Amino acid sequence: MSTQSVSITITLAHPVTTYGGSDGSITTLIEGGIPPYFYQWTRNGVNFSTEKDLINIPVGEYSLKAWSTDPDITNYAETGIVTVLQTQPPQSSGMYIIIGSDGQRTIVDCTTDGTNVTISH
Repeated sequence: MSTQSVSITITLAHPVTTYGGSDGSITTLIEGGIPPYFYQWTRNGVNFSTEKDLINIPVGEYSLKAWSTDPDITNYAETGIVTVLQTQPPQSSGMYIIIGSDGQRTIVDCTTDGTNVTISH
């Protein structure tokens, strides 16, 4: 008996929203073949998960191979690379007055890229 080939649809790839975080996700729709399905995700080329969907994941390049219990061992599908990106880190700058313990005032310019703070005066 021949069955429909397994197909994978990436239904949503959500970026990481916090700098250096791991709140990204990828959800999928698997069709065809004979359920249940088996899954193998890789992240940056290394085996990562055997879940259908990925939640709370960090930035990276992910790909999925899914196959069914169909006796035809070649009945599987693979995705291309799905890249989970990070939203841009907050950036800000401004002038600040720092008052030292001796009462001396210093005006400084602070700039941040979301990770590092640069102070100049």
